[in-house]
Amino acid sequence: MPVTSVLPQTTGNIGGSFADQSSWASAFEVETDAPNIQFGLFTDNVKKIMFQVDGQYVDFTGSTGPGASADTYFKLAFASAGIRRIRVLVPTHPSGGPALIKTIRTAPLYSFWKPCQRDVIRVGWSGDSYSEGTNGAGTVYPIPNASWPVMTCELLGFRDCRQLAVGATGYLSDDGGLRSKMRDQIPRWAAQGPFDLLVFAHGYNDSSFSASAITAEVLYDLQLVRANYPTTPIVVHGCQAGNSGPGASQIATENAIAAAVAQFADQFAVFMPVSTDIPTWLNGTGYSGATNASGNSDIYVDPDHTHATQSGYQYLSYRSARAIRNALASMIN
Repeated sequence: MPVTSVLPQTTGNIGGSFADQSSWASAFEVETDAPNIQFGLFTDNVKKIMFQVDGQYVDFTGSTGPGASADTYFKLAFASAGIRRIRVLVPTHPSGGPALIKTIRTAPLYSFWKPCQRDVIRVGWSGDSYSEGTNGAGTVYPIPNASWPVMTCELLGFRDCRQLAVGATGYLSDDGGLRSKMRDQIPRWAAQGPFDLLVFAHGYNDSSFSASAITAEVLYDLQLVRANYPTTPIVVHGCQAGNSGPGASQIATENAIAAAVAQFADQFAVFMPVSTDIPTWLNGTGYSGATNASGNSDIYVDPDHTHATQSGYQYLSYRSARAIRNALASMIN
């Protein structure tokens, strides 16, 4: 059950009074030999619960509760008994609170158990509100597989994606002291490990800092992570751009991050460009709201001018999956 927000003693980033370690887009799996299995969840008519059976989605629409937050029962019925691996994807929505997994029931004389974890790759994904799946329209929160890290991991075949994202933070940004920058978050990851892969996706909130300060901080974080995870591959994203260009500040931030990875000089830590990639990932003309015929921000950037739309996060996942695959291949070569 991946936890995403690992903040200090504040109300966290899902709103209200929920604990900082509430989950973003969590999932759990069971194996069962039952012809029927029923899951009892505390959820509502906003959050969409999704199911996979043996790696295939039951549907892409998802299922909601019948009304306000209450116990809701979801039943999967099969034509016959047989061993199946069932994945339940569960979102958290800021205005509706968490969805709680409460009961699992099978037909009489059947059972369920924890699947073998031997071949499951666990990814720790550190990032900001982009990685949380934030946008002003609120179109991503209700859908458990719609956030950027979850979709990227699905494309790569990685079943266990631990979102360690903290909105409004970065390598240096701590939201004016209200949250924690990355070096303070790293020790809190331990309960989610060990990891088979670590992905860094910070930078957007750091663009107001000097390039030298960013490089020094990223290098410190890489060294701290390597001390705690000596054999884990690390893939470092460049800086996202929203629909601002990307502008000079995003490009300078990305170059500063790349410089830190180069100074780190670790075979198993690879930088992947974003705003300096060809073509750039998100490309816009600014905040005027005018149609951008030459870029993609009209489709992929939310009306909040910063975060991605639902289709934009899907687009980012395709770019990330390809870049991460290439980064891992370069480590082997």
